[in-house]
Formats: sequence, C-alpha cells, structure tokens
Amino acid sequence: MKFLSRSADSSIDQPAWRLIVLSAAIVIGLHHGAVNAGDVVVELVANGVATQGRCVAYSETVGWLESQLGVYQRVDLAYVEGMRRLDGEYAPASRQVHQSHLRDEFGRDGEVRTIGHYVVHGPKGRVKAYADLLDEVYRSTWTYFSRRGFRLKQPEHQLDVVVFTSQADFLEYANSSTSKPVSLNLQGFYDRASNRIYVYDEVAQEEGLTPQARSNLIHEAVHQFCFNTGLLHRLADLPVWLVEGLALTLEHDGNRTGQGAREDRVAVDRLTALQQYRSQNPKFGLAEFLVADKHLFDKSVLDAYAVAWGATFYLMETRSADLTKYLRLLQERDPLLAYTPGERLSDLQSCFGRDLRTLEIHWGRFSDDLQGR
Repeated sequence: MKFLSRSADSSIDQPAWRLIVLSAAIVIGLHHGAVNAGDVVVELVANGVATQGRCVAYSETVGWLESQLGVYQRVDLAYVEGMRRLDGEYAPASRQVHQSHLRDEFGRDGEVRTIGHYVVHGPKGRVKAYADLLDEVYRSTWTYFSRRGFRLKQPEHQLDVVVFTSQADFLEYANSSTSKPVSLNLQGFYDRASNRIYVYDEVAQEEGLTPQARSNLIHEAVHQFCFNTGLLHRLADLPVWLVEGLALTLEHDGNRTGQGAREDRVAVDRLTALQQYRSQNPKFGLAEFLVADKHLFDKSVLDAYAVAWGATFYLMETRSADLTKYLRLLQERDPLLAYTPGERLSDLQSCFGRDLRTLEIHWGRFSDDLQGR
C-alpha cells in the first residue's frame, strides 16, 4: 500500500515536501535524531530508487535506514517521491543469509567460516586463523569494557569480515568503494556503513598470521566491536583520536586482558614516535589536539596516531573512570549533529577537569616516565 507519494510535476516545493515527509514519518513511528523504531520497516523512494529498512536516525534533511544485513543507507528527504510502511516486522538477517551474500559478492571459490558473532569470507584453508583471532578479541574486549562498568549489548547483526587473497585485490576493492584514492599502505579498514571489516591475507611461515596482519585485524576488530556493542554510534561525529586511540591501545593483548606490568603493555613503536613528535614540536598542545584533532590527522596521520595512542593509553591507565564517563557522555549525543570544538571542550572539561593544561602536564610526565623504563 502506498503511504505517501509525489508526482513528478508536483507543485509542492522541497521545504514543504520535507515537512510532509517528516510528518508522515512521525505517523508511522519514527523519531528525530537517534531512534528506536522497534520493528517498523519502511520504504522510501528517492530519485526512482527504493530503499527499505528500519529507520535508525533522521533529521530534517536526511534519513538513515538499516537493512536486514545491518547496512546503513542514506536517503535525502528532499528527493523522496514516495513513502510507505511495509507489512511484517523488522528482523536481522540470519547467519545463513550473511554467508550467502558474502559468497555472491566475493566469490564462491572462497571459504566462509562462522564463529561466535562472526561470518568470515576468505581464501580456502586460511579463514580459520582469522576467525579464531576475531573470536578471542571479541571476548577479551568485552571483558575489558565490562570490568569498567559498561553495560554492553550483544551485536544485533552478524559481524561480516572479508579477507582478500592479495593486497592488489584488496586495494582495488577499497578504491572502488570510496570516492577518494586510498593509500597504497592501507592494510585494512572497518566500514561503518556496511558494518564490515576488509583486510588482505598475509601468510606466515607456520600457516598462521604474520605479526602485522594479526595487529591489523585486531585493530579493525576493536573498531567493529565498539560500533556494535553500544559503545559508539556508527553515524556519530566522533573524535578521531578516541576512535583510533581505543583500537591502537587494545591491539596489545595485555591491555585487553589486563595482564602484565604497564611497561610490558606499551606499544614501543607508538611511544617512540610520540616522543619524537613532542621533541620536534615543543609548542604542541594536547588540549588543542583533543578538541580539534583533524588538522594533525590530515597533516601527518602517523604522528596523529602516535598522539592518539599516547592520550588514550594514559587515560586508560590513570583516568579510567573519567574516560568511562566521557564515553557514556558521547553515547547520549544526537548522532546526526556535528560535534563542534566548543562542545568537545566542554565535554572534556566536564570529565577530566576544567584545567586541561594540568591534564597535559601529567600526560607529558607519564609519557616521559614510560620512555625512561
């Protein structure tokens, strides 16, 4: 049944049409900002393309629908021509459906293995090593955050992971799925829209994973974990330093399990890069970076990664309760609103103290002490 439609020659202007669409959305059970639309499934037709799913968020201009596979799909409300509520209830796709989609998209000559929450597609004979590591990372990361008082939720959808046979195949796919050319050094990524991890296979001598491949997979798995257990919202404008800092820090097995002395859980390469950057940039301000990190990430991503690791490791080790408070605060934000520097500053001060310079001094001493050990 057609719920709402607009003919091609309609005289209704776009602002008025958006108002009608929003009013209709409210009638069928959707809400502004982050939503919990229950089992409501809708179809929006924009520019002749029909998109179906559960609404996870919308503003006055855009709506985001979630498919049964957990894929987020953006719809520009200004171009919506029709809208209806579909019969039946929303239900996440089964594990078998995920398996079938991965085979259809990435080839039936590969292997698909399921374990825990994961569905992994990759080269035959190689997938088990990836699947086993993913399952271990999930369990240890869950324990890490649970011990810090987070009320995590189990992922609603299966977590898809794609392992390409070669770096060339991986880079070809990565370039085809993004609007900008990717770096030749890219080793893997988690895509928020598709909710998938993409990496490529590196064969170790003993048929396991190389240290680099292992570290890379853990990094992306932490991202996927955070965005599927309620820690972070996939649509939110989030501090890059925090998103990357969590993944960088939890790459180390000891940081996830809480085992080993502090100096044994340090990422030595990150610490070395951090201290080198600090010595070459004596006017660098941590507070300014935490409030507006885009400049350094755009200018020198490796330096930005080093600072993000250093800041997150420090907060995890010495201000864990305050970091927990900060993450909970981010959970409460409307995911479709931009996170301005002023708002970031206010939130940081509310969690870590009004004087962020004091925080920076303590962080500097902490980093120097780590280097001296």
